[in-house]
Amino acid sequence: MTECFQFVTEAAEQAAKLNVVVAGLPVDGAHDVHLIRVNDDGTTVAAASDVSGGTYSLLQAIAPPLTRWLLMLGGQGIQPGVPFQFQAEVVANPDIYEPNDTPEHPSVLKGNQHIEATLDSASDVDLYVVSVGKQQSSARLSCGGSGDVVCEVLSRGRWVVVPQSGPIEVSASMTVPLILRARWKEGSTQTVGSYTLHTFDPASRSIIATAGSSENISHLAPGKETPFPVPEGVTPVPGGANAARQIDVTAVVFDSDETTRAPAGEHVRLVAVDYDPATKRRITLATVDGLTNARGEFSARLPIGPCAGIGMVGPIRMNRPSNHPDYWDITYVPTAYVMALLDGKSATVSASAFQHVCQETYRAYRKPLDLAKPRKHRP
Repeated sequence: MTECFQFVTEAAEQAAKLNVVVAGLPVDGAHDVHLIRVNDDGTTVAAASDVSGGTYSLLQAIAPPLTRWLLMLGGQGIQPGVPFQFQAEVVANPDIYEPNDTPEHPSVLKGNQHIEATLDSASDVDLYVVSVGKQQSSARLSCGGSGDVVCEVLSRGRWVVVPQSGPIEVSASMTVPLILRARWKEGSTQTVGSYTLHTFDPASRSIIATAGSSENISHLAPGKETPFPVPEGVTPVPGGANAARQIDVTAVVFDSDETTRAPAGEHVRLVAVDYDPATKRRITLATVDGLTNARGEFSARLPIGPCAGIGMVGPIRMNRPSNHPDYWDITYVPTAYVMALLDGKSATVSASAFQHVCQETYRAYRKPLDLAKPRKHRP
């Protein structure tokens, strides 16, 4: 025997999520349930099916605006006079990971992830399967959201709550992926709530992609009293001095395969240091904290300030090669470096060296010592 019901979802500005619950089916009878969408031209498309034969079925589909539907129940368990119930619910504004409310149809996420999703009804439960990198043996996981949203990870056969106070580390690999779910706290009366999920490789790696200053520092540039390049008709002013006081840095974060980039929202701390390899002394010049963007990058300007005497070299006399050379005295730290620190204890960091310019002073077209030498008089 087959039962068929027709219903219509209302017009909406965008696609909606359709939840259809069938309950009270016979325990001892085989049956299946099908949700079918009817197109405008009369053709049909199977949107969801449940052939488990259970007493309770949840069918879900993302529905375009103004849609006709058929709900079909069939099998030996559907007999005349046997009561059952079904309910259709339309949820507006579902997130892009829906429908994912059943273990049979979770959202599949790959690699490092940072997602923003929604519990869109009082009965909504979102499930995810996260496949991690081939080099990973564990994953860092964090969850944040409204007060009544609970995030859980399946670990050793039981659901473990992910605290909103900070990340936890759980076992995960390509053969044992992460299984996550977001649900309402027991007794909650909320019907809509947003949350975030963030997964990352604890054995991540950071590199400095770029490090440079937009200041007028070139180690051979005129002082601050004369622009560079020197405009036509302008004579550089001797004694002008430049110094590096800031550095623009971009860090890139990868997982342990050194290919997959970090998700948005991974915490990075940029640190600039003056270092003296002879004495092993070092001093922190500047520290800036931030989060990676969708490309796994974090960029910031570090105010490194003046040199503190550690690792300083100079002054060194330099000149621009030309037929009419001009000279500079330069003091700098050639062994300064910047690095991007990560939260994972097994993360690796690659530092990048830069030259911290303490001061460069323009000395005109001839060395001062040459200017002081007396000229020979010809007879």
